[in-house]
Amino acid sequence: MLSRTGSTEESLKALDKRLRALNIPVSGEMFAALKTAVTTILLIAGAIILSSDLTIGAMLLIIAYLVWKMSYRLLELLEKRKRKELVNDFTFMVNQVRIYTKAADLYQAMKIVPYTIKGEMGRELRLLSADMEMSPLTEALDSFAKRCGIKEAEYFTQIVLLGIRMGADVNVDKVLSSYAKMLHQRRVGKIKRWIKLQPILITILPALLLWIFMLMFIVPFYTDIIGKMSNI
Repeated sequence: MLSRTGSTEESLKALDKRLRALNIPVSGEMFAALKTAVTTILLIAGAIILSSDLTIGAMLLIIAYLVWKMSYRLLELLEKRKRKELVNDFTFMVNQVRIYTKAADLYQAMKIVPYTIKGEMGRELRLLSADMEMSPLTEALDSFAKRCGIKEAEYFTQIVLLGIRMGADVNVDKVLSSYAKMLHQRRVGKIKRWIKLQPILITILPALLLWIFMLMFIVPFYTDIIGKMSNI
């Protein structure tokens, strides 16, 4: 009942998938129920204490609001960090698949590579390897792409499926090599754009900090002086 407060069955299923993708050992219903319960307790406590202690009561109400609003924001930040790590490791992973494909077929390479990579990419590839044993290859690769949540994984899935289905008719090494080069060029392009943006940030940041300093210290100081002079 608590989990369904402000949530639908579809949204809870989607939340459950997000939590599993982040390797958080809590179900979607449990997460939603805890969020609702903690928020409710803080709201009730804040409302009761507000009459006797305004500061503590207001703080509890603010914390309740933050718990309700920021819980999903925290998941978004974790997902963003995961996607960034996956993108950073993707070119290396594709090159590893290329290397092992030369010694074995593409299917066997996908079973070996997960144990040569660490971090989020290694974990996702190990889940993919397990799924390949229990589910059809198309479903396993589709789940891998959805868990990663990045375009690179979708394109890689299409390449792997094409290579496994076509076998010797497709030069997998050449396709993977071209894909790895494209990923590398895209990453280099992002780095170059960031380098070009830095001089602009260096120019704007001091002016912004000065403006904030003026608003926080100088303006209230002069306002206080003007107020005292007007009283005289």
